[in-house]
Amino acid sequence: FLGSVPVFFIGLVEDLTKGIAPRFRLITFLLIGAVAYFVGGIKVTRLDVPFFDTFMKYSFVSFCFTVIAITGLINAINIIDGLNGLASVVSFSIFLGCAYVAYKTGDYFIATLCVAFAFALLGFILLNYPFGLIFLGDSGAYIIGYYLACVVILLVLRHKEISPWFALSINSYPVYETLFSIYRRKKRGRPITSPDALHLHTLMYRIVVKKVLGINNPVYKNPAVSPLLWILNLWAIIPSVLFYKNSPYLAITFFAFCGVYTWIYYAAIKTKLPKWYYNKSNVKKFTII
Repeated sequence: FLGSVPVFFIGLVEDLTKGIAPRFRLITFLLIGAVAYFVGGIKVTRLDVPFFDTFMKYSFVSFCFTVIAITGLINAINIIDGLNGLASVVSFSIFLGCAYVAYKTGDYFIATLCVAFAFALLGFILLNYPFGLIFLGDSGAYIIGYYLACVVILLVLRHKEISPWFALSINSYPVYETLFSIYRRKKRGRPITSPDALHLHTLMYRIVVKKVLGINNPVYKNPAVSPLLWILNLWAIIPSVLFYKNSPYLAITFFAFCGVYTWIYYAAIKTKLPKWYYNKSNVKKFTII
C-alpha cells in the first residue's frame, strides 16, 4: 500500500499535466521498489540460472534486481496500454494465472489478492472494451504493473517449488515488449524513454487489421486488434501455469514467445499500406534499424 499510493499519484499527475519528466518518474519508481523491498519484504532471491544465483545471496544484488524488476514491470504495463482492452485483459489473465498457482501451492492470501484485483479489472474491462468509455491512463497502468510485480515476486519468494522463471514467463508479453522497445529505440538513435508509434499493437492497428479485415473506421478497428494480442499473450500464460515448477520449460516458453513476437513484428513491418495512407498520415515507412 505504501508503494501503491505514490505510484498512483505519479500516474495521475502525468495524466492531468503531461509534465512529469521521464527521469523523475524513473527515480520515483526505483524508490518505490526500495520501499517494497525494505517495508514489504518483497525480494528476488533466486533466478535458477547457474552462476548468477551465487550472487543473489548478497543483499545488495538482491535489492538491485528487485528494484529493477518492479520498476520494469510498472513501465511495461504502461507500454502495452495502447488499445482498448489490451493492457487490462492481458493483466487480468496474468492475475488469474498467478491466482491459480497460488491456490495450487496453498497460498490463499496471494490467491485472494490476485482474484480481487482480476475482478476489479473485469469491472473496468466492461466499460473500456470495446468502445473505450473509460481508460486506464498512466495512473491505472502503473498501479497494475506495481501489483503484478509484487504478486509474482512474493509468489516465488514464499514457495520454493515455484520456479523463478514463472515470474518472467507469465509476464512474457509486457516484458518483451519493453525490452524490444528499448532495443528498437537504441538502434534508431533515440532515447529509450522517448515514445514512438512502432509498438506491435500499433503496427497491427495500422496494418494487419486494415489489410486482413478491411476495417477503416477507428471505432471498430481499435477493438478488433486487441483479441489478436490476447491470443498471443495466452501462448505464454498457459504454459507458464501448467509448468510453474519447471525452470527449463518456463525458459523455453519465454524464449519461444520472444521468437514468435519478433517474427510477427517483422512480418507486420514488411506489410505494405496503400499510398493514400502515407499521404494522409505523413508516414514515409516503418523503420526499425
